Amino acid sequence: MLLSAAACMLIIAATCDSAKPNPKDLVFYIHITPGVTNTAILNATSGNPRFQPLTAFDLPVTAEPNSTSESLGFLRGLGIVFNGTVDSTPTLEQLLSTLFYDDGDCSGTLALHGLIDSSFSGLPVELAVVGGTGCFRFAKGYATIAFVSAPPVVLQYSVSLR
Repeated sequence: MLLSAAACMLIIAATCDSAKPNPKDLVFYIHITPGVTNTAILNATSGNPRFQPLTAFDLPVTAEPNSTSESLGFLRGLGIVFNGTVDSTPTLEQLLSTLFYDDGDCSGTLALHGLIDSSFSGLPVELAVVGGTGCFRFAKGYATIAFVSAPPVVLQYSVSLR
């Protein structure tokens, strides 16, 4: 039984360790189109004026800005909008998200975390890459987000892994 457990562990390790090198840079696009079946957004509000909607999202990820380009997976997570200015203008959003990625050569997840200016009026938006699975195992690095177009909203994510 111990030998069979060890053999199983070796098979699992061999399956997870790809012969292909881990990617160092990724560029992908997310598409935010409320009301479309491949976009799910759920908002919950509180009575506290410092916190605006808590948003759960499930957004399609593609290889190009066009929503019909090659699908690479989904970006799923939570965004918490809060009033970060004296005049109570909601501009800051705390993002906790997971990229579910599969381009045929690399399959895995990346955990992204950070505080962004959701108006995209300031410097480039940057998130920390705090972990990963599959071909992104032990990933760390950062991601920048750039506004591409609207409507529908298209954002470009550029990920640099170390």
